[in-house]
Amino acid sequence: GEEEDYSGSSTEVQMLIDRMFMSSCLPSKSVTVIRTGTPSVELRVQYSVARCKKATDRLAVTQVQCARHPVFKETETPEASLAVQWLDDVDTEEVYGGVIIIPEDVREKKLMIQNPGGSGPCNDFVITLLSTEVTEIPEGPAVSAHLGRIRSTYVINDPENDPALNSGMFSFGVESLQVRGRSRRHNFEVVVVRTNGCMGKVAVHYETESLTAVPDLDYVETSGTLVFDEGVSELAIGIATLKKEHNRIARKFLVVLTPEEEDTNDHPPRFNQCDDGGEDSAIMTINITECSGSTPSFVRSLDWMLNLNHLSKGMEVWKEAMKGTVF
Repeated sequence: GEEEDYSGSSTEVQMLIDRMFMSSCLPSKSVTVIRTGTPSVELRVQYSVARCKKATDRLAVTQVQCARHPVFKETETPEASLAVQWLDDVDTEEVYGGVIIIPEDVREKKLMIQNPGGSGPCNDFVITLLSTEVTEIPEGPAVSAHLGRIRSTYVINDPENDPALNSGMFSFGVESLQVRGRSRRHNFEVVVVRTNGCMGKVAVHYETESLTAVPDLDYVETSGTLVFDEGVSELAIGIATLKKEHNRIARKFLVVLTPEEEDTNDHPPRFNQCDDGGEDSAIMTINITECSGSTPSFVRSLDWMLNLNHLSKGMEVWKEAMKGTVF
């Protein structure tokens, strides 16, 4: 198989999202820490949990849901969203801290945070990444580790005006994902987040849809249902891209969230009208980029003009139709 070359590169750690909602009846909250860049080293990450001393201006939090999600590339840094601009100004009191280890070849790590309890009228709290470092120096060129721009997640937890008393709003952690073409199948996950409430059990349907990428040749067509139990705010969908021939151009496909057709939900799911898909659905675009080392060629030009995988798929359908006619 194809070997990844990360020599002399860097790895970056940050929170997946910058704000979450928590049901006041739950004792703990699961948050996700992600890494971009090289996954070839083990990381040690230090974090702190601090409760807010007073109620903050939550207008800034709710405005974030109408901000564009960052584009997440496997080798690049996601852009920070709006809440990062004001989290540093929140008046907090540190309650406890800890350390997590992100093993080699692991790109995301779940962190279970115990509710630190309120301070006065406010029960919100903030999880902040403080530092990261490589646990063992790898052989060969050094790999640097540093924190990304989304260093804090603000958790809203207010029992007097509990935002968890609704089913929540569903979206992808990022709206656009770039995955490099490989000479073999590549399995990965995309995260679906539930914000602005987490009450009740909610089922959300997902399925892949073709744009320029061809199902069964560029990616594995998939569909299913995510079931969010009460209090659950993150679930993942397994996605797979297939072997990409050298000197083929980038191709795209979608992952779409919609309400489950057989509505067994305690509450119907809601989607952010400011995101791709509007209020009826949520859409993530996945771009399968060219393989590393691709160069201009006759085959690449043909693929640009004809979409060779689409042509191959059409020939397969035509052959099956001819077999049915003859036999």
